[in-house]
Amino acid sequence: MNHSVIVIDDEQDFLDSMKRCLQIAGIKNVRLESGPLDAVSALDAGEVFDVALIDVNMPGMNGKEVLKAFREKTPHTVCLMVTGLADVKFAVECMKLGAADYIQKPFTPDEFLATLNPILAGKTAQVPEKLKLLVVEDNRIDLKQYENRLSERIFEKAFAADGESASQKYREFRPDILVMDLMLPCKSGYNLLKEIRQEDTSMAIIVISGLDDKEDILACAKLGIEGYLVKPVNLRDLNQKIIDCYGKKSTEKAQIAAVFKQRLQE
Repeated sequence: MNHSVIVIDDEQDFLDSMKRCLQIAGIKNVRLESGPLDAVSALDAGEVFDVALIDVNMPGMNGKEVLKAFREKTPHTVCLMVTGLADVKFAVECMKLGAADYIQKPFTPDEFLATLNPILAGKTAQVPEKLKLLVVEDNRIDLKQYENRLSERIFEKAFAADGESASQKYREFRPDILVMDLMLPCKSGYNLLKEIRQEDTSMAIIVISGLDDKEDILACAKLGIEGYLVKPVNLRDLNQKIIDCYGKKSTEKAQIAAVFKQRLQE
């Protein structure tokens, strides 16, 4: 199976047993975290999981707080709560916040897989109505072209004309995709890219620039981008190229990208 699962529990014996159980089930992509804060840090770094198995009662950060982080950062992750007898009420509260189910300790591998397998069998990416797209471009003609030619059906669009306002707009809008020029007033595209990548590695970033030197392209690649297009761009193909770059971020986003590409052709 290609599914990815993270198990978050402060008991090492439980983590070890879950890893064996998941491997027996054919799931190779398993991450174990004894610290809930480390699990949330993994989300902040852009990691995406199909399923999260979250202990309800942990020191430092309880299961409800971890669940809220998953719902905010990777809302398509299916979250299962692990609880002892005394915490069942708390687990039910977590289900009201978006957890798919809970399983009560102690449980056998067969009991666990009976809960997990139907979830994995039906696990598909949930496709949003639109992808949130932020375009940063100071050239008025290019900006107008983007406004007119980027699909209203596919993208919820926002625009910024300089690096400083783009930084603010990014935090307000929280886009799925950033399309940006490098030569920007107030704050350069390089500095904007560095700033955003320090706090967000999950967003797809595409640079569209008149700079075509190999050094510029490599510098952006090292900072973590999904695409580099040299002006002038073919606006007819731009929607699809942006979606393709978005799909590079993860298996889940590749599934979502495939749906939007199909919509472009309809």
